[in-house]
Amino acid sequence: MKRDQQFQADAKAAGATVYTYPIDLSNLAGAATTAAHAALLAHPGLNAFWGDIDGELPVVAQVLKAANKCGKVGNFNFYDDLINLKTIAGGCATAVSSSPVGADGWAAIDQLAEFFSRKKSITSFPPTWSVLEVHPYGVDIRTGAAIVITDKTNLPASGQYVTPRTDYPVFFAAKWKKEYGVG
Repeated sequence: MKRDQQFQADAKAAGATVYTYPIDLSNLAGAATTAAHAALLAHPGLNAFWGDIDGELPVVAQVLKAANKCGKVGNFNFYDDLINLKTIAGGCATAVSSSPVGADGWAAIDQLAEFFSRKKSITSFPPTWSVLEVHPYGVDIRTGAAIVITDKTNLPASGQYVTPRTDYPVFFAAKWKKEYGVG
């Protein structure tokens, strides 16, 4: 919700017109197909889709392909799921923004270490998005420099995920070695 609101505010501030369509999560593929068709019909000058659910990207790509609009109408979304990266490689998706989901797991393990060693935590458990936004570790976990925009120019090899800018296993191992003498 927060990311949708921020995107809409930023897009409108940049002069874009934003149309929203509800998506039924119990029927994601069907609802996204219907919404994409409806958007193309209702707005012939539409120049981009921005899906807020990562599973929408390949569905919208199918709609764009059927309408011969691949490369003519942008198709953007969140997260470098392998199917999304494959869809970009196939030419009917434009780009995804990725924040390293694995970093959350390292932060959660760190919070367990904090709790068991000091009986305290610097974040909620599990760490929430809003807590990780304030950079309690001094390194971006989910925002800012952690975010990678991936398009055809920087796609990883087939079957691979986008490489995070920070090596979180190395970062947390060094933190634990310094704080706990292990690592």
